[in-house]
Amino acid sequence: MTAYRHIKNWQHVVTADLAVREHITNNSPAPVDNGSGFVVGNVDMVLRWYGRKYHTDAQGKYALLELKHGSDIDLAAGQRIMFQQIDAALKADPRYKGFWRLNYRQINDKIYYQQLTRLFMPRPTVIIGHEHITRRLSDGNL
Repeated sequence: MTAYRHIKNWQHVVTADLAVREHITNNSPAPVDNGSGFVVGNVDMVLRWYGRKYHTDAQGKYALLELKHGSDIDLAAGQRIMFQQIDAALKADPRYKGFWRLNYRQINDKIYYQQLTRLFMPRPTVIIGHEHITRRLSDGNL
């Protein structure tokens, strides 16, 4: 992951990252029955929270976040399979706070968080409303 705040021309880096992603996606061998090839996927964000004083907990706690534009958008079938495998592998780590989907809307230049849902649980946790979601993300109280 690129540390964008430390790079003056971060837009150039983001554009380059997207070009590399597109190149890998467009030039990867498709999966076939004999086991060769692969599917390309990505997690949108990894959130990491530290202890009460910055740098006092070097490992911190963390969560994975997938962004979806629109209130009724869910994971695609392939994403669900891949992300559920990642989530299952991480659940043994007590620092892991889950795999979350954030549904949002953008109206003009303003972003509105609509729903934050913890996925892959018997009863998914759902947080509704921009203010509640913002507070929970800021506090790391997931």
